[in-house]
Amino acid sequence: MTSIEGKTIQAPVTKVMSSNPGWQVLRYLIAATLLVAAVSKSYMLSTTPTMGDGILDNRLFQIALVNFELALSVWLIAGLMPRFSWLVTIACFSVFAIVSFYKAAVLHESSCGCFGAVQVNPWITMTLDLAIIGLLIVFRPKGILFHWKAFLPAKLNGNLQLKSIGFFCLSWLLIAIPITVAILSFKPAFIELNGTVRGSGNVVILEPESWEGQIFPLFAYVRSNVDFSTGKWLIVFYEAKCDKCKKELQELEADSLSVLLLEVTGNTNNEIRHVFSTKPWFWGSLSHEKQWFIKTPTILEMNDGICVSVYAR
Repeated sequence: MTSIEGKTIQAPVTKVMSSNPGWQVLRYLIAATLLVAAVSKSYMLSTTPTMGDGILDNRLFQIALVNFELALSVWLIAGLMPRFSWLVTIACFSVFAIVSFYKAAVLHESSCGCFGAVQVNPWITMTLDLAIIGLLIVFRPKGILFHWKAFLPAKLNGNLQLKSIGFFCLSWLLIAIPITVAILSFKPAFIELNGTVRGSGNVVILEPESWEGQIFPLFAYVRSNVDFSTGKWLIVFYEAKCDKCKKELQELEADSLSVLLLEVTGNTNNEIRHVFSTKPWFWGSLSHEKQWFIKTPTILEMNDGICVSVYAR
């Protein structure tokens, strides 16, 4: 209130926009979800190898993804540049939804891999990603007007913003460095051509492509009541919960070869066995002594114990 020559003039009032409470709650929930996903993947990468040739299965890509999820979760918790973090989060979960759809509709995978070893159907994660995008659109930070200028970060506001930046950097480094070191230090064992497992730990990577022209190296680790060391055989490595394995078995034509199906997790009582119980196939599994990692389904043709050819699907 200002008085000039006896006249009272009302000073303009600057309205300070309060933060959207919906956004405040949502950013913490999203941060918690990202932390759970990052920690789950970190544990899996620190204890098991990655299988597959695509970029989504690449180990360095997975490490980068873990660090990105950690960084975004800490960023959301810090509350730094909310409008810009909102935009990045929208883009992040849009990509997640596309990847989940691709894994579900194109690759027909039974798990999206978003939560490490925890099996979650990609259709479910895609639905979750879309739901989060919808919530982000509804509960967005104040000032989001869906105009490009609204996404530009505001100027640093003294010590408060600097403290937020410091919290973000320090928190991310304290979490990301030990997790990355743990992942990179993991060294799985492998099996030599003579059947000897080399390396410490219980996790063994199988590379059947290197067995061609060699004696089958897993004779000592197969649990089966059939002798497949002589004659012509098709050895099929599969997993009980692998949808791709079921599809491959439906199309399998053995001709004059005997077929032995080996469950790589050691689980012989499974759905696949019941579905194909009418087939004249033999069933078995790899032993529980080790945790075996092989791309499934993998079909190996053998003749008198010698690996003739290998087909990794």
